[in-house]
Amino acid sequence: MKINSRRKGSTGETELIHSLEAFIPELLGKLARNLEQTRWGGYDITGLDGWAPEVKRCAKFLPSGMVRHWKQAVDQSRKERLRPVLFYRADRSEWRVVMRLIDVVGTERLPAMDFFNDELNNFDFTLDMSLKSASHLIRKSLDV
Repeated sequence: MKINSRRKGSTGETELIHSLEAFIPELLGKLARNLEQTRWGGYDITGLDGWAPEVKRCAKFLPSGMVRHWKQAVDQSRKERLRPVLFYRADRSEWRVVMRLIDVVGTERLPAMDFFNDELNNFDFTLDMSLKSASHLIRKSLDV
């Protein structure tokens, strides 16, 4: 039986929340699906302070699709002036995370106005990593 994309998306978001809470126990009970995302737009999960998570759950991911998904993550993050982060999982695979290189190495050397610079948000300047690695970086950014 084929699952519809909206249901697959909501299931993926819930699954990701549980996975993040397992890696970052301090987030337990703080993360939630953004139920207004379809109506008003915006990122997919609330409660990850400083980050605008975009969550994608698909059968498989192609490079062209990843660029499109990253652009969506960046667009959503700009609206709220947050850091973009893309969580994705293909069928029968583990969660993966795409972050800007600058968010991994640090932003302290950049002027605030450069934080949302188009070049810094370009997919060419991102890193793809495991959920465990990304959780460690996110945890450090949350000061928990």
